[in-house]
Amino acid sequence: MAPTEESKSMDAKDAITEINEMSDFDTIKAFVDGDTRKTVNDAATARLNQLMSPVNKKLSLNDTRDELHKQKHYKITIASGERPETKADVTVSCNGFNYRIQRDREVIVPESIIGILKDAKVKQYDQVRRSDGQDGYRLVEREGLRFPYTLIGEAERPAPAGART
Repeated sequence: MAPTEESKSMDAKDAITEINEMSDFDTIKAFVDGDTRKTVNDAATARLNQLMSPVNKKLSLNDTRDELHKQKHYKITIASGERPETKADVTVSCNGFNYRIQRDREVIVPESIIGILKDAKVKQYDQVRRSDGQDGYRLVEREGLRFPYTLIGEAERPAPAGART
């Protein structure tokens, strides 16, 4: 299926459908090298901007608190480790609103805080025996969570700060 003049004016969804129907590299390359790449790129950029708009808008701390309170909440624990830096409380910030999470205790946090913990990565190295026939070990790099946590389950939203019950 060769690219046509008609394909140059299609929307991103149609372009992706057409690409999925193509069977050889050269046809796909010719198709996406033209206006289709710009169409798909523009559509992807617009969608990313749409998804990011709640993140990018400027919120006061009160607005941030209210937005966080509206989210699903989850019960988690962050385990402590043997090193001193893995025994201290973990501070997580979302748009200037801070959560201080005690290790080894069940705490309730909004979904955004879990996303931040999930995105906090650190490079770690494992020592493994060499597999190339030589004696010794080699270091293998892997990415791990900076603050490993256990997701216990969904929890009820706590009462907003300052609310009377």
